[in-house]
Amino acid sequence: MKIEGVNEGVKKELIELLAYLEKNPLKKTPEIAQQINKSVSTAERYLKLLKDRGLIEFAGAPKSGGYQIIKQE
Repeated sequence: MKIEGVNEGVKKELIELLAYLEKNPLKKTPEIAQQINKSVSTAERYLKLLKDRGLIEFAGAPKSGGYQIIKQE
């Protein structure tokens, strides 16, 4: 997986986050933070990095939606 511009420690955590979202789509930030054992602000930062790279998206309504992986073709 190509995740450029981050250090190796963060890159490893981003890959783990992607693996979690692949198995558990449409999760909200607080659930994700708890699952990856990080603060909500750290989870938000990681999600933004993945979103900016076009790897994930937020789907659904703000109250009921969540993050999911964008299928690459």
